[in-house]
Amino acid sequence: MAGPSEHRGGFLKKRRIFLLFAAGLSAAAALTWFAQARLLVAVANRFSGGSVRAASAEGTLTSGIHFYGVTVRTREFRGQAAEVFLRGPALKLLSGRPEVDELRIVSPRIELPAAGGEGQGGFPARLPVLRLALISGGSIEAAGKIVSGINSRFSSTEKGVEILSFSGNYSGLSAALSGTYSASGAAAGGLLDYPPAKAGARFNYALKGERHFFAAKGGIAGAPAEFSGELENGKWKAVLSFKDALPLNALRPSFKPVAIRAAVISASGRGYSPGTASLAGKFSVDERPGSAAGGTFSFSRGRAGLRGAYSYEGASGSFEASAAHLVPDGKLGDISWKAALLLKDLVPLGAFHESLQPFRLSSAAFSASGRGLSPGAASGSGKFSIAEKPGSAGEGTFSFRPGAAALRAAYASRGVTGSLEAAAEDGALSGKFLAAGGGEYSFADGGGFSVREATASCSLGGTAEAPSFDCEGEAGESSAGGFSADGARFSAAVTAGTADKFKFRLSLQGLSRHKTRLDSVLFKAGGSLLDNDFSVNTVYGGSEAGLEGSSSLKNGVWTGELKSVSFSLVPDWRFCSPASLSYSRAGGLAVSGFCLSAGAGRIGFSGVFRNSFPEEFHAAVTGFELSELGKAGLTSLSPGGLMNASADYPSDKTGAGTFSLSAGGLELKGMQLGSAEAGGTFAPGIARLTGARWNIYGGEASASGWVSSAGGETGADFSVKASSINIAPLAALLPQVSAGEVWADGESRLLLSAGTLTSSGEMNLFAPRLGLATLGLRLDNVRVRFRAGSLSSALISASGRSDGGIIIAEGPVSASGPSLRIKASDLPFTHQSGLSGIASADLLLAGSWSQSELSGTVNLGETRFEMDKWDKYESPKGRSRFYEAMSMDLNIAAERNAWYRANINSVEVKGSLLLKKDHYRQLVPLGTLEALKGYYVYLGNTFTLSSGRATFTGENPPDPEIAVAAVSEERGRPLKVYFNASGKSRNPVIALSSDPPMEQRDIISFLVTGKPLYEIYAPRNGASRESSGDSVAAQNLAAGYLSHQAASTLGRKLDIDVINLKVTAEKQADITLGRYITRDLFVSYGQVLGQGGEKRVSAEYSITKHWSLEGKNSSDGRYVADLLFKFGIR
Repeated sequence: MAGPSEHRGGFLKKRRIFLLFAAGLSAAAALTWFAQARLLVAVANRFSGGSVRAASAEGTLTSGIHFYGVTVRTREFRGQAAEVFLRGPALKLLSGRPEVDELRIVSPRIELPAAGGEGQGGFPARLPVLRLALISGGSIEAAGKIVSGINSRFSSTEKGVEILSFSGNYSGLSAALSGTYSASGAAAGGLLDYPPAKAGARFNYALKGERHFFAAKGGIAGAPAEFSGELENGKWKAVLSFKDALPLNALRPSFKPVAIRAAVISASGRGYSPGTASLAGKFSVDERPGSAAGGTFSFSRGRAGLRGAYSYEGASGSFEASAAHLVPDGKLGDISWKAALLLKDLVPLGAFHESLQPFRLSSAAFSASGRGLSPGAASGSGKFSIAEKPGSAGEGTFSFRPGAAALRAAYASRGVTGSLEAAAEDGALSGKFLAAGGGEYSFADGGGFSVREATASCSLGGTAEAPSFDCEGEAGESSAGGFSADGARFSAAVTAGTADKFKFRLSLQGLSRHKTRLDSVLFKAGGSLLDNDFSVNTVYGGSEAGLEGSSSLKNGVWTGELKSVSFSLVPDWRFCSPASLSYSRAGGLAVSGFCLSAGAGRIGFSGVFRNSFPEEFHAAVTGFELSELGKAGLTSLSPGGLMNASADYPSDKTGAGTFSLSAGGLELKGMQLGSAEAGGTFAPGIARLTGARWNIYGGEASASGWVSSAGGETGADFSVKASSINIAPLAALLPQVSAGEVWADGESRLLLSAGTLTSSGEMNLFAPRLGLATLGLRLDNVRVRFRAGSLSSALISASGRSDGGIIIAEGPVSASGPSLRIKASDLPFTHQSGLSGIASADLLLAGSWSQSELSGTVNLGETRFEMDKWDKYESPKGRSRFYEAMSMDLNIAAERNAWYRANINSVEVKGSLLLKKDHYRQLVPLGTLEALKGYYVYLGNTFTLSSGRATFTGENPPDPEIAVAAVSEERGRPLKVYFNASGKSRNPVIALSSDPPMEQRDIISFLVTGKPLYEIYAPRNGASRESSGDSVAAQNLAAGYLSHQAASTLGRKLDIDVINLKVTAEKQADITLGRYITRDLFVSYGQVLGQGGEKRVSAEYSITKHWSLEGKNSSDGRYVADLLFKFGIR
């Protein structure tokens, strides 16, 4: 009998067969029923619990089914698709082994919840078999963030997924990739593109176990960049590097990229949520040699920190910042922060913009702390300090809170002190600024600024929407940009905002540039930017000029209208009509309708200027009387004549511009200049003079040629021809040159090409008489010849004569400078400063025209220096720029017959002086002058010079070291008085002594009264204290005055070197006259006037430089002959 198990097994076998049969029938019936697409839709909608729905469907399982309006709702996501197409083996689908030949999803849209549950990680246990899946036009949205434009082609098997292609967009970032995914890992590669930041990269991704790897290489805003990173179990690390530039413009278009060599940022951490994440990293930037920065940063549970240091062009510094309470509970919280920055040597402004120059200083420090980051809720305070150099420093504090802010600062530098206070409270502004002092300031762009004793003050008011400023100030001597002023005063009131208005006033005293000086300038303006009026008034040499107009600034375009003009010296000149002006950065400056008229004269002008050459230009001068230039105080040459001129350049640029000029009845300082005319053409880079003629006194000069400039090179070709033309009237342009006739003849050509100047032809000048006031010369028969030289030079030869003397100049001159040898022999000269004589010279004028060099020797054969003329002489105001730029190295020598005359004093000297002058420096003398003979009058007494020396040591003005000895002695007077002077000539130390010896007071009494002081106050026999000595002293004082007058008048007329008049003890006049008969023989004659007066004759003959023979003879029978040795003094 069978056991229970066997029975049960048989039953089971029968049941299995039954069940298989029933299942087959059921499957056949179900296959037939489900073949209808509408029934499939109904089943999905009915039995999915609402998680899957389809609006309609068509097709069969064998041919494929199209589902339309498909929606899916699960806990993990929501989705919808316009169409889903499914085709696959029906039996495998029904057997529970899903396998699809083709799956197409059109326009799917998937919504993920903002915070989902924890999903099951890892590779799925089983994947459906998809031979081909296509997704087109899809999107995924999560927490308001959308990935759109998803298009993908992929396939899958039980082993993994192969992504044939994938593309999508997220916030401007587009990606295209392909790759694989399986249980062993994943790999993908493709392209990333982000047009807003001009960024793109090729990337690779890999998943190995639990580790994710990512690497990308490309560029951001034109800067090469690389990125790499790793992720495993919530831990990650990443490195970002740049080359050539830091693409700051990728963050904001207004930023400029910073040129660098390399920059690296690396970090590692755990987590991604701001509330739980933590990280630490470091960065380095290598800009160029000597300029680099580096530091570290960190973030952990709402706290962040940053530390760094930098070096920039020799400067260095450090910075530090931290923040706390950033993200409590994953939300932005009550943040607290602090920051510090330390700079050394300079502020690297160039790191922010290439046009900014670094600001040099010793050090600067900045620190701040506060709470919150939102502008409406943040509060904090801080301080700063700046040390530019010793004596130049600033410091201050600041604070802010919701609706309010305050700033206090103080600064002192180079004699200037300043303070600033500013505050804002609920939109209302208040504050003040004060500054005072002065000093010298210089900037990187060639120029500079200096001011003395300046003060300024400003007050701040209004609101943040309409702030207002009221300022005023004044300054003493100041200069900037080539301009200088004796004083300045300004005031300004400005209200900004939508209803802006301003009022400005600036007055300048003694405004000058180069040699032009205005007595005063007053500028006033007021109104708004859209509508304002302005005026300018100037005073020049007692004459006044004024200009009034209006202007407007709108959308970056300034427009103005000049309404009226006035000139006190030429009141007839007025605007014909208001002139219009406009300026913008794009359009440049445009002037139209500018016209001045007076009587029949008219000056008109219009044009457009965008670059250095006008876009369009029209100018005309008709009936202009040149005398108006003198009336207006523009020249002191008293010009005369009538001029017409025009210049036109068309706006279409089809041809060259033209110009013409004609003038008749020309005059300068009353001298007739004849007539002139000229004409030509001009265009960008070239101007042509087709013809120019000047006719005067029957002679004619003509010129033609061109000049061009292109590629930094200048070229020119000019021809000049003169035929029997007297150009003497042009001497009016050279005040130090006088000539009645200067005749020019010849023809010359100048050619400048490739930087080389060549000349050809010849030009001759002849002047019967020529005066050079600067050198004190009057020359006869002056001839100058210009002819072509070698290479790029012209040869000059010139000669002139004067009273037996001659001067010759020869040598080449070129565009770079002269090389003239100047020789003179026995040339007489007479200068207004009191210097006259006869000189021989051998000089060389060389160097460049901008910095010439004069060197050589000058030998003075005969010289007179009259101090009374020197004291009255007024040198011309301002040296010429040619002289200021010149260097000099001149050796001036005189062996004898060089006389110094001052009042009644007359001294003969010899010696040599070296005159030295560097470019743009003052002339200084070096050397020694030694006295040979002479007389010196002191307190009415004549002292005969025994010795004298003056040593010049290079001071300016000259103040030589002197050593002078002289003696006063007369026949019949028992006393000799010795005079000695030493020290500096401007403050000498004078000592008197006597033989026999007396005290100083007695010596002075003797010189003044003829008696020592003790004799005056010791009367004998009741006699009066006054004596004949007083009378003699008074007569000597009078005689000294007469000697001075005689020396000033008779000496010049009679050509006498020495005139001396005194009174003897016998109350008789004693006169001495002397002069050089020849170069080596000096003769003097003296006589006591009156009956039986003594007569004296002396002669001195110089045998050599140091030996001379002297003889004296008098009418009382005395005769003396001496052989003298002179070593610089006598």
